[in-house]
Amino acid sequence: MKAEHETEVKFTFGEGHDRGGIRIVGFYQNQPQGGWRPNHSSDISEEIITTPVGKGELAVLEMSNPAASGNDATWQEIHAVIPMKNQDLAYDFWLKADQSVEQDTLLLKQILSEVKSITDDQGKEAEGDEAAVKKLVEDFGRKLQTVSLQAPQDIVNKSMQENYGDFVSPALLAKWQSDPQNAPGRVLSSPWPDRIDILSIRPLPENAYEVKGEIIEITSVEKVSGGVAARRPITLVAKKIGNRWLIDAATLGPYGEANSIVYKNTQYGFNFSLPASWKGYSIVTGKWEGYTPGGPEGNQIVETGPMVSIRHPQWTAENPRQDIPIMVFTFDQWNSLQQGKFYISAAPVGPSELGRNTKYVLALPARYNYAFPAGFEEVEKILASNPLRGADILTR
Repeated sequence: MKAEHETEVKFTFGEGHDRGGIRIVGFYQNQPQGGWRPNHSSDISEEIITTPVGKGELAVLEMSNPAASGNDATWQEIHAVIPMKNQDLAYDFWLKADQSVEQDTLLLKQILSEVKSITDDQGKEAEGDEAAVKKLVEDFGRKLQTVSLQAPQDIVNKSMQENYGDFVSPALLAKWQSDPQNAPGRVLSSPWPDRIDILSIRPLPENAYEVKGEIIEITSVEKVSGGVAARRPITLVAKKIGNRWLIDAATLGPYGEANSIVYKNTQYGFNFSLPASWKGYSIVTGKWEGYTPGGPEGNQIVETGPMVSIRHPQWTAENPRQDIPIMVFTFDQWNSLQQGKFYISAAPVGPSELGRNTKYVLALPARYNYAFPAGFEEVEKILASNPLRGADILTR
């Protein structure tokens, strides 16, 4: 085997003949068969396999050229696709059939039995890359207050070059210099951007990471006593350019309510932003139940999981108000639910995803407000603002 580039290892046979390799592909649990199959392919056979890297699918595919090419040649490839844990990516071990499909399938399985060290090395490298991206974003966040976006254009350009140049790609820097009003930085003398709080980091194909976070703004009051004057969502894409990680894309969201309240759940790993009027909220815990889709013995409970409900401070038994219920699913439970292996209610639609972290999917029950209690319109407005953010899970 030889390393061809950063996203693929080639299998080389005989006198330098490449006919397979290992690559990283997108893999999405909510798409049929993970959505990984190459263009211009059709299934001949498939089976579930267990390897030292993990459990996955081995498929024999009939491949063809695009119709516009005028080349009607076909060939067969064997692909073993092993999803990465808690990521929308998978390892694709593939081999172009050269002998018989049966012999080459056995050959690919033999290769699979010997690749754990390769993927272990990749895993360690990924951990180092994620730490480097985290540091990049945090260091960049501390520079935001040094760039005044209201200064004359030539001063803004110089300030961006001096303070952002070590953290962002030349293309993104040029974009911000030409349009500073859509760049992150200091808009007012007070409040000012103090840092970027990272909410989630996830790998993307092509050696990149997506980082979601919030720009935290403070005044002299918060600097002394703590707290937050304003929050602004930001999504960054970091790419490895040459030997350096650099921010290559950025999307700024609208400012959140300055005096908003954030409920932080460290057990299941999420933060939920609430209006100031919810100060004094309470948390009600319960559980959801999943049933079989019918059978000779009737409905049976086959899955259960936690339910966390945020309750308005004005709620009373005599005058109940709409709760904000949040269902907690493991990835396996969520995938089984999407595949129809169990259901949660008689509603024609299932729970809707609010967000996720590295371990759980957080979802809103279907028809959670079917009784239209007091305050349901306010809860709908809160949910429309995408208030939930996945966060690190704190172990004890």
